[in-house]
Amino acid sequence: MCGCLCRIGTDQIFGKLAKIESSAAVVNLSFVSNMVGSFVLGALNASPMGSTRLGAMYKGLTTGFCGSYTTWSKWNQQLSLTLVGGANAASQSQVLSILSWFVGFHSFIGSYCVGLDFGKDIGGRIGKKVSPNGPKISNIAVFLLLVGAVIGFIVGVVVDPTQTGKQIWMAVLFAPFGASIRAYLAKYKVDRFKFPLGTFLANLLGALVLAAINVINTRAVTCGSGAICWSTVVTYGVGTGFCACLTTVSTFMSEIYKLRGTDPKFA
Repeated sequence: MCGCLCRIGTDQIFGKLAKIESSAAVVNLSFVSNMVGSFVLGALNASPMGSTRLGAMYKGLTTGFCGSYTTWSKWNQQLSLTLVGGANAASQSQVLSILSWFVGFHSFIGSYCVGLDFGKDIGGRIGKKVSPNGPKISNIAVFLLLVGAVIGFIVGVVVDPTQTGKQIWMAVLFAPFGASIRAYLAKYKVDRFKFPLGTFLANLLGALVLAAINVINTRAVTCGSGAICWSTVVTYGVGTGFCACLTTVSTFMSEIYKLRGTDPKFA
């Protein structure tokens, strides 16, 4: 939930700073969140305290927050819209969109590697100060935060009078379902190469569903004269919440990095 909400906020801030007026831009909205999320995940994975001192909080920060803060489907969609933008899309932008896939992929894994170095240094210093009772405390904190977040976001959907507000709250409510399915699928790997098949399938599934949502939004969704268009609210929630959290860049970069150590040729 928090990862999804932070990603939406990051995209809006970056969009305004970079003056990105549409998702079909070469410099896309999801680039910054994918970079930051990959860095944070690398730092958490390299930190000596890891799961031994943080308990459920560690799983929540890595698979939950970082996995939801980064998104493969939205990043892929934004580049695809530039690539297949039709006659209005400049040929130069289409070429750059193809290059952006390669540049983005290497940027994300590079950010993850920098996070690893950061975590080994800073994480080791912080880990010494964490209480041995950290896992127990973090488990209770995670439960309380989860209950409070669910109640708060449901209230937000009902109470918030604006279209944009309801869309954001709806996306946050759909987010845990996508993240949970991703966490379940991540268990599956190809034994021969240790290929992260589960995460790959989650990214593929999320991208396909998001593409379908985009078609529905452009061709099927019609809104009346009412103040709130609930069909748009729901499709935004499914796309930005469920699909974006079902897919992940940071976890995929982490698994690709580990794959390089076990079978560099395959990676």
